Amino acid sequence: MARSRDSFLTEEEKDDLVEKTKAYFEQEREEQLGNMESFFIIDYFVKELGPIISSKVIRRFKEQVEMKLEDAEVEVMTNLDFVN
Repeated sequence: MARSRDSFLTEEEKDDLVEKTKAYFEQEREEQLGNMESFFIIDYFVKELGPIISSKVIRRFKEQVEMKLEDAEVEVMTNLDFVN
């Protein structure tokens, strides 16, 4: 079963994003949005961008961990050579 997007953001985060979305549309596009319209926009972007951003973050994290493990392996091997 797919995980619900609703659990991705807390209520406080949702409320904050709704206000920021409304302010953005008012300032940049001179459009008045209600809470529901703002929420639907946020919901859409979480649905569409969430998986893309998550996979990139996970991939970058994995690359960083692999690099650190390689560095640690080199250090261990260097120290073993020093001891022998």
